[in-house]
Amino acid sequence: MPHRPGALSIADKEVEIRARHRLGTEVPLVFVTAELGDSSDFFLRPRLEVIRQNGRVIIDVRHCASLPHVLTAIAIDMSRVGVAPEIHFGWSAENPITANLHFVLFGHGNVPWMVYTLLRQSDLPEAQRPRVVVG
Repeated sequence: MPHRPGALSIADKEVEIRARHRLGTEVPLVFVTAELGDSSDFFLRPRLEVIRQNGRVIIDVRHCASLPHVLTAIAIDMSRVGVAPEIHFGWSAENPITANLHFVLFGHGNVPWMVYTLLRQSDLPEAQRPRVVVG
C-alpha cells in the first residue's frame, strides 16, 4: 500500500484499505512511504528502511527521484522472492493531463498508471508480475 504521510495514520489507512478492497485480516499488508528528493539532483541515492510499527511492516524510502519507479522496483523485488503482490491505490481527482505533467516535471502524478506501465515493461513473466488495483 502506498501511504502518503500526513493524510491518514497507518492504522486508519489499514482499516480503510481492508474495507474498500475487501481484504481480510489474514491478508498481510506492507505500507510504502516515499519522499521525493531534490529533482534538480540527477544523482539521488535513495535511502530505504524497513521497519515494524505496531505489528505493521513499513518500507520507508527517502530521496527518491520518482514515486512510480520506487513503487515498481519494490513490487518487482517482492515478486522475485515470493508471491507477486497487489499494489492498491485510491482514485485521484486530479486531471489526467495535470497528473502527467506533474510526473514529467516533478516525479509524481498519475502514479497508478505509471506503475502499471512500468510493470508491463518489466522482464517478469506475466504470472509473476504484480497487479495494480485502483479503487
